[in-house]
Amino acid sequence: MPLDIYEMNDQPQCCPKCGTRTGFETLSSGSQLHNCPNCRYRFYLDEPVTAEKGLKMRSVTTNPMYWDCECEIGYIHSKDVNFCRECGAWSEDQPDSRADEIKYIYGPQNDLKCEKREPILCEWCGDKFMPDPEGGQTRFCSDSCEQAYRKRN
Repeated sequence: MPLDIYEMNDQPQCCPKCGTRTGFETLSSGSQLHNCPNCRYRFYLDEPVTAEKGLKMRSVTTNPMYWDCECEIGYIHSKDVNFCRECGAWSEDQPDSRADEIKYIYGPQNDLKCEKREPILCEWCGDKFMPDPEGGQTRFCSDSCEQAYRKRN
């Protein structure tokens, strides 16, 4: 699911969901990608459009090797995976992922100039998936596969 976009102002930004002060990264487009340390909500801040500035158009670059499902978290998938087991979305019905989000989540090695990482196979269902770059979930493509595996073993 694409991230929500809010307008910048001159005050420190707090999370719209829980009110905690957020950390952020300034992107090359000038937008800010904010992350709430409390509830983990992620969102963009962009400059407001005013009559003096006129209509401000920003180009959004997408990466055709990835797609976004409808999940709140973990919504970026490699095109090697054509179905999200969590929300039921199919890759052909969903948009390509934003290049700046891929770069932020998976690191600069996965931007448009680089080759994609190799997917791994889920130990429960055998589907290909992209492992968590932060070293979390590495054996299963979803929480439901991990739970099913644990119940059986």
